[in-house]
Amino acid sequence: MTVEKAKLLVEHGADVHALSARTDRRLWSGLMNAAHEGQWEMAGFFLDHGVDPAYATPDGKTVGQIVATNPSAPEGALLTRLSGHQTSHPSPRTT
Repeated sequence: MTVEKAKLLVEHGADVHALSARTDRRLWSGLMNAAHEGQWEMAGFFLDHGVDPAYATPDGKTVGQIVATNPSAPEGALLTRLSGHQTSHPSPRTT
């Protein structure tokens, strides 16, 4: 998905805090999925829209762990944001 499509979806009510129902990525945030796929522009989009980089799945998986295993991981400011520990929004919801 492109950032342009994501913006359009959000404008029409899409919830950026929704969690994945996929069996292989159960309860992952959109941010986690973007990091897993190396979609760093999308990862920035999710961060810009308040998705918490400190969110952990019930089994303890975090976006920081996902980034650490991705060979295309970004450097600099985005990496710092992906490693954040602030919680500034309500708990994510499952879709």
